[in-house]
Amino acid sequence: MASIGCVSARAPFAQVESVVRENRLAAGAELQGVRVTRGAASLTTATGLALQKGDRIVTDGSSEAVILFGDAYEVLLSPNTDISISPDIFLNFGKVIVKKLKEIKKKFTVETKYVNAGVEHTEFAVWVDRGDLVSVVVLEGTVTLESTTRSWPPQTVGAREGATIRAGQLPSPRERVPQDELDRTFGWGSRVEAIAFAAVIPDLTGLSLDQARTQLSRAGLRVGRIQRVAGQPLGTVLRQSRRAGERARLGTPVDLDVAGESTVPDVRGMSRLEAGIVLAAAGFQTGETVEEEVAGAKPGKVARQSPAPGTRVPPGTPVSLVISSVPPVKPDGHRPEAVRPEPVRPEAALPKVCTVPDVLSGGSRNARKILEGAGLKLGRVLQRIEGPPYQDPKAGARVACGSSVDVSW
Repeated sequence: MASIGCVSARAPFAQVESVVRENRLAAGAELQGVRVTRGAASLTTATGLALQKGDRIVTDGSSEAVILFGDAYEVLLSPNTDISISPDIFLNFGKVIVKKLKEIKKKFTVETKYVNAGVEHTEFAVWVDRGDLVSVVVLEGTVTLESTTRSWPPQTVGAREGATIRAGQLPSPRERVPQDELDRTFGWGSRVEAIAFAAVIPDLTGLSLDQARTQLSRAGLRVGRIQRVAGQPLGTVLRQSRRAGERARLGTPVDLDVAGESTVPDVRGMSRLEAGIVLAAAGFQTGETVEEEVAGAKPGKVARQSPAPGTRVPPGTPVSLVISSVPPVKPDGHRPEAVRPEPVRPEAALPKVCTVPDVLSGGSRNARKILEGAGLKLGRVLQRIEGPPYQDPKAGARVACGSSVDVSW
């Protein structure tokens, strides 16, 4: 098969989330049991394959597929099913289950040759046989059935009800569906979800970062982006990107907000503007700023700061500044020579900011040398239990020169 793809910064309109084959998660060549074509070309099916409007997806007799439409709708394809993206889905034949994942206003429509089934708040199944008989069973919510030829008025099917439509005929009267039939209709979908989303997101709040890594590893998941934020207790997980108890595909990354500390930079001797830039680059806020006459300090420059330089505090902590004011003019019209403002030299107009290098690929023995070469210092060296090493701040970050970089090996 020819592999076709494109790179986009935006989330795909739809994507192949998983393929299940013979009651297990498919991998490698087994993924090709779900055939995806775009125009006249065949795509190599892979987990996460982005789908476009007009793409056709066909499952063979042993494969089931999970298709995600953003984070709003999930569509499960049974074996021997043929659909097209149009713009939601067009069901040529076979069986699908449509499940809403979150509360949004977007309406999802399953089109067939003779009838369209549109939903907003529901989970339902639709199947089409080779004789163009369309069957609809609703588990939750409601489904509106509309004739593609407008040969009959729209019909509504409610929860635990079903209807059938043949060719251009009116839908059959709505019928209450027995529980055993509901179980048969939707049971295969629950089985596919249990296989495709085998991992369960653990509750990581309150755990240390190393403990969170261990829990995610045991669940078949991994740590995603780590963001150091203000909070207590230090070093513990405050928030996670996926809800505890939610099911996810194995290997799914989970982003973490961890209560952390940062080193307060030394902004003494800088102007108010320079100090603000350096503090922001280091992840701090500029707190209360006052002016007062400070003996021996240059007017217009930071004379004192709180917290003091080198103090480790949560990121985002406000740093208060005392700016040395210009002393009053003497009766003779002159200011004291000892504190006469000096002209600003061009080289001192902006604070010096350094770029954090990647210290992980060079190994722990070279970390200090790499950082010193970049104008920075090695901070805390932490021990990890599992997962990849990390550094804080990350490589590429812009910080005040002389800042510390923590690493975990």
